[in-house]
Amino acid sequence: MRERLDIDHRESCRIHVGVGLGEELADFVRGRGVDRIAVVADPAVAARARALGERLGAAVVLEVPGGEAAKSLGRMAELAEAIFAAGLSRRSMIVAVGGGVVCDLAGFLAAIYMRGVDAVFVPTTLLGMVDAAVGGKNGVHLDDHKNLLGTIRQPVAVFADLEALATLPGARRGEGLVEVLKMAAMLDAAAFEELERLAPELVAGDREALGFAVSTGIRLKMEVVAADARESGRRMLLNFGHTVGHALETATNFRLSHGEAVAVGMVIECRMVGSPLGPRLRTLLDAIGVDSRWPVDCDRDRIWRLMTRDKKASGGVVLVAAPRALGRGDVVEVGPEDLARARP
Repeated sequence: MRERLDIDHRESCRIHVGVGLGEELADFVRGRGVDRIAVVADPAVAARARALGERLGAAVVLEVPGGEAAKSLGRMAELAEAIFAAGLSRRSMIVAVGGGVVCDLAGFLAAIYMRGVDAVFVPTTLLGMVDAAVGGKNGVHLDDHKNLLGTIRQPVAVFADLEALATLPGARRGEGLVEVLKMAAMLDAAAFEELERLAPELVAGDREALGFAVSTGIRLKMEVVAADARESGRRMLLNFGHTVGHALETATNFRLSHGEAVAVGMVIECRMVGSPLGPRLRTLLDAIGVDSRWPVDCDRDRIWRLMTRDKKASGGVVLVAAPRALGRGDVVEVGPEDLARARP
């Protein structure tokens, strides 16, 4: 399959979904007329990144240790110093190859280096393809506050090559599928029902089923981003599961992956607002092999305190996004009593 989707809201972004996109990527980069290129990569895909760097004539290929701990100001400073030493200018480009962490770091770096240079994302995980690489949000953590520092700035292009998913472990596929389910539950009932039907194929890693999931996730996110790039209204619907989920990530010191935490968060937030979708959502999460049970070692009061310090909270008011019905999302103000009622 081959598909091209575009975001055009103040900043344009081309998104390519397909198999074997290397030549299209090289042609696109050559057409930008940049003077130097830096590739920022996850060590797990270092060989792919080095091959791409050679193809593009990159000035430097930088590997960033995986995991949320890499999203720090210290790591950002190291990357900035390295690309400056490699001679990158305001006419240069940063290419990210890897999962969500690398896309976040490279996107933030591109937004602030010399007040902004081009960024191209080559996500190699399902989560990266449908979430971190799309929409322009990027950033780093401040102490234990997740993504507190960042920018909203689109990459100039995203190349989601489904070949990269062939060797992705099942647990990592499940993590990305959580984000697709989140968007379908909030925005598109028919897509959610199709994902329910395709659950066995998605678990098996069927390329056509995964292509549907990737294209659906990108399409739904693009529609929201094009209407609300700065998260002042409709884009808040994409936070379903994330207010509780980010608190769980922090409370477990990121023992829970992002997808696992958001899966729990979606189920809990449905209970918090009285949504009838919770049981159906949990059944589908079970079908794709994602555990949505509350971690036994997470204290409810601490989770609430972390929720009040979430970057989306204001003046002590905590908002969660959740579906009132399948495909119909809403943003609701909640209190500690709602979490007490929802937590099993």
